[in-house]
Amino acid sequence: AVIAGLGIDIGYGIRIGGGAMALAALEGAVQVSTDISGRLGTTVEDTLVASYAPTAGASLELADGKYRIGVTFRGELVGRFNVVITAENLGALTVPPLNISGVAQYDPWQVAAEVARVGGGPWALALGATYKHWPAYPGPVMATVRCEDAPAESVCDPLPVAVADYRPVVTPHVGAERAFEVPGRATLFARAGYAFEPSPAPPQTGRTSYFDNHRSVFGLGYGLRLDAALAPIAFDGFVQLQWLHARSHEKSAAEGAERDGLVDTHGIVLAGGTSASVRF
Repeated sequence: AVIAGLGIDIGYGIRIGGGAMALAALEGAVQVSTDISGRLGTTVEDTLVASYAPTAGASLELADGKYRIGVTFRGELVGRFNVVITAENLGALTVPPLNISGVAQYDPWQVAAEVARVGGGPWALALGATYKHWPAYPGPVMATVRCEDAPAESVCDPLPVAVADYRPVVTPHVGAERAFEVPGRATLFARAGYAFEPSPAPPQTGRTSYFDNHRSVFGLGYGLRLDAALAPIAFDGFVQLQWLHARSHEKSAAEGAERDGLVDTHGIVLAGGTSASVRF
């Protein structure tokens, strides 16, 4: 995703900001038909389209800038793909439109709140929580055959698509930062944090296998801020380890699974990132 935003300090310890996230989505069509010579051919058209989600936030400084509270809203961001295959002039063979479609990436709408100690020394501490509205998640796949698109004279009995049935979650997090003054009018920051993210997915006992785990997230980061006399630029980076807690799923043929049995899921996820910003 591409994220763009703008923040403004309006005075009295109040800052507001807003922006948008953009994610590429795919739409396309494949037309299959026979030409006058009886040969089978295809015409393919694919288009990349953008999916947008708004972001907005505000913060308030208290106690002469020693403490700060803030809240942020991020809209739902969905990266869908949908390629429709239509077949015509195939003689006695009738094929309904086939939808190769689903959700490649999904971020639920969420609200984050945080309180932090940001002044009065080299240490900064933050404590917060994020609400994520996962019940709106449609699942990664969609129906390939849709009866409303099928020919009127045909018999349509497509396989049903299972609902993801996710639940909302609240993710608490805590972080700390230590500032070090560097000769040459620059400041270096060392950072560490932890978050616990519950899984929104229910136990996978039936036909679906939307495996997901509770996870503990450990992070380390750095920051470098140059004085405005040198250049009003800041650099930040982080590394992150996500520990996926072990989880067991008891598959049941009575609930639609292919066979009865126990499935265990666990693992780790490594992530990293960097950013550069300009102050004015």
